Amino acid sequence: MNTKRKSWFEVDKDGLKALQLGKPKSYIIRELVANAWDENIAPCKIETIHENGIATISVEDDNPEGFRDLTDSYTIFKHTDKRSNPK
Repeated sequence: MNTKRKSWFEVDKDGLKALQLGKPKSYIIRELVANAWDENIAPCKIETIHENGIATISVEDDNPEGFRDLTDSYTIFKHTDKRSNPK
């Protein structure tokens, strides 16, 4: 029996480290909002919750196309073409 729990998303630690190098922690929120604004959206809802020493950040938009590659929704800070070739 496999009792190891799988995470519902992954963090590319090398990608996160490269993006965060020398930046304040607030950069993470700015990056999430910028990703939403890069798409065809109208509203962008941002929610932050801090309970019991755990911070939760969510950013929601109404992009009609959703993710181009749904697997990207499970890995944050992964290298993307937008990073090297922004529109």
